[in-house]
Amino acid sequence: MEENNDQKSEHNRKRGIKASPVKIRAAMLNSGVRTQTELAKLIQETENTDSVPRSLVSRVCRGEAVDPVSIERVAAVMGVQGWELYLNTKDQNLLNQIEDNEPSGPSTEEIPITLPKPRKRKVYLGLLTIAIVSIVLTTFLMPNQKKPLPNTAATTVTKSSVVVVYQDQKNENLSRHIIAGIDDYANVVTKPLDNSTQIPHPFDVAKDYEADIVITIKRIEKDRYVNQQVWLYTEGLQRVIDYKIYPIANETIYLHSMVKKIHHAVNAVTNKLSDHVQINDEHMRAIDTLLEARLLIEQRDFQKDGDKITSMLLGALEQNNDMAQLYGALCQAYILKSWLEDEKHTLGLAQSACNKANDIDKESLYIQAVNAHLHTLTGETDKAINLFEQILKNEPTYLLALSGYAEANIQLANQNTEMATEAYSFAKQALSQAIELEQDYWYLHELLGSVFFATQETQKSLEEFTLSARYSENPVSLANVGILSLCQGFNQEAEQIFKQLQTLAPHSHLGDQFLGLLYSYQANYDIAIPTIKSALAKIGNKEGANIYDYWGYLGDAYRWSQDGTRAVEAYHQALKALKHYTLLGVQGNTEEVAALYYEVKVAEITNAISFNRDLILEKLQPLSNKTNGLSDSLKLAQILLALGQVEKAKAKWLEVSENCQFYRINPDFKSISL
Repeated sequence: MEENNDQKSEHNRKRGIKASPVKIRAAMLNSGVRTQTELAKLIQETENTDSVPRSLVSRVCRGEAVDPVSIERVAAVMGVQGWELYLNTKDQNLLNQIEDNEPSGPSTEEIPITLPKPRKRKVYLGLLTIAIVSIVLTTFLMPNQKKPLPNTAATTVTKSSVVVVYQDQKNENLSRHIIAGIDDYANVVTKPLDNSTQIPHPFDVAKDYEADIVITIKRIEKDRYVNQQVWLYTEGLQRVIDYKIYPIANETIYLHSMVKKIHHAVNAVTNKLSDHVQINDEHMRAIDTLLEARLLIEQRDFQKDGDKITSMLLGALEQNNDMAQLYGALCQAYILKSWLEDEKHTLGLAQSACNKANDIDKESLYIQAVNAHLHTLTGETDKAINLFEQILKNEPTYLLALSGYAEANIQLANQNTEMATEAYSFAKQALSQAIELEQDYWYLHELLGSVFFATQETQKSLEEFTLSARYSENPVSLANVGILSLCQGFNQEAEQIFKQLQTLAPHSHLGDQFLGLLYSYQANYDIAIPTIKSALAKIGNKEGANIYDYWGYLGDAYRWSQDGTRAVEAYHQALKALKHYTLLGVQGNTEEVAALYYEVKVAEITNAISFNRDLILEKLQPLSNKTNGLSDSLKLAQILLALGQVEKAKAKWLEVSENCQFYRINPDFKSISL
C-alpha cells in the first residue's frame, strides 16, 4: 500500500517541500548510513512496516517536492529534525551548478557517500508548508482514510493547507469564524471531535491529511471555568499560541479572541513573518495558578483560604510580573480578605494590585470589573455603578459585571435608604439575568436571597438561600438557611443547622455566631457567651467589616446576664470597630443605627441615659424617618424602649416580629405584653 502511494506520479503532487540532497548526504555521513537502500531499510525497521519505502527515500534524496511527513520520516532515522534537511536558496544554487557541470550517467544510488545527480525536472513553485491542529464542530471523517484537501491544481503557487482539530464547542459558528479569517491564503479543513474522543497527535493528522499546518484546540472544563489551549504544529514542531481561562457562561466573548490569535499565527507562518507567538511553560503554569486561585476566591471562604490564595498569586507574580490577570486576582483576593483583616491596610494592598493590573491591561473586562468592585468596598458606590454599567453596555452578559453591579446597588441601598427601593430593584434584575446564564452558581443565589431578605420577601429569600447551600460548600449559604429558619419560628431546626455548620466548617465563625445569638435569646448565657467568644476568636478578633455585630451580640449577652461591666467593655469594642467604617468612608444607615444603639446601652448601664436624652433624640429622629432593615428596626425599637417610649417601641418591635418571628423572643421585650 505504501509503495503504491510512493509511486504516485510527480505530476499529481501539486504541493510540498524539497529536501537538500547536500544536507541529506551530510546527515547520512554523520549517522553512518552509507546508501539510500540502507536508509530505506532503517525506516522499515523503525516504523515496523511491511514494505521498504525505497521510492520515498529516492524522491526525498533527489530533492523532489514531497509532503513534510516524508522528510520527517527520513530525518528521524538519522537523528535530525525534518526542517534541518529543507532546501534553501543557497542549496538550490549549488545543485544547479552540479547539474550544469556534471555529465549524465548511471544512477549512483548504491554508491556510498556520493552526491546523487538530480535528474532534469520541472521546478514547481510552492509555499513552505506548516502543520496546524485545531478544534472542529461540523464534519466527521472516517478513520484510516486519506482525507484530501481542497483541489488547487489550477494554480501554480499553492496555498498552505490547514487542519483545525477541536472538541465540540457551544459556539456552533466556530469553524466558520476560523475559516473566514484565513481562507484567502490557506485551504482549511475543520475536524470536529466529540468531547469523549481523544485528540489525535498532530503528526498523525498532518500525515493523514497531507497538511502543512495543524491547529489543535483543547477545551478543559474545571468547575465553572474553561481552560482553553491552542497548539500550532508546523514543520515537525509544535508550540502553544493561546492559553487562557474564562467562565463557561461567557465562552462566546472569549472565543473571538482565540480565533483572532489563530488567524495571526497562520498568517505569520504562511507569509514567513518573524512575529510567531509562542507561550512558554512558565506562562502556562501561571495561568494554571490563576485558575486555582480564582476558584478559591469564588468559594469566598477566606477564613480558610485567604492566606493560601495571596501566597499562590504572589509566588506566580515573582516569575510573571507582567501578567495583568494575576494582579487582578490579587486585587480581588485582598478585597475579600479586607472583611477579615485591617480594612484600611488590606484595601490599600488591593488598590496597589489593581493599579498594576490597569497599567498592564486596562482593556481587560476582568480587570475593569475588579476595579469597579474595589470602588464598591471603599464607599465610592456611584463610581462603581458607573463602571459596571460601562462594562455591561459593551458586554451585557459579562457575569462578573452583573454580580458586581448587583453588589454595588445593595451597598447603595445600605448607604442611602431613600434610594433603597430602586437600588434593590436594579440588583434583582441584574441577578436574575446572571442566573439565566449560570443557574448553579451559588453566589448569585446568595446575593439574590440577601436582596429578598432586605425587601422582607422571606419565602423567596429562603428559596434562594436553599439553592445557594445546595450548590456550594461555603458556610455562608448554610448559615443563611439557618437564619431564615429562625425568622420562620423554627428555632430547633435552626439550632441543628448551626450545629451542622460547626461540624462541616469548624474554621468558620458563623455556626458559633448564630448559635450564640440563639442561646442569648433563650437566656442560656452560660453557653451563649463562650460560643460568641469562640466566633470572635475564629474571625481573628480584628477591626474588620461588621465585626461590631459580634461585639454587640456579646455586649447584649453580658447585659441580659446582669454583667454590666463586661457588657460596657463589649459595647466599647463594637464602637471602636464602627469607627473603622467611618475612616473608610463606607458608613451607612446600618452603622449609624448600630453606633447609637451601643451608645444608648452604655448610657443605660451607667445610669447616664437622662443626661444624654436630648442628644440621643437628636440622633434618633433622622434615623427613624429612614427605611431600615429588620435588624436596624429592632435596634431602633430597643433604643425607644430605653428612652421610656414604650408604645412606640412596642409598635416597631411588633412590626419587625411580623417579618421575623425570632425577634419576638428578644429579652428586652419580655416584660411587654402582646
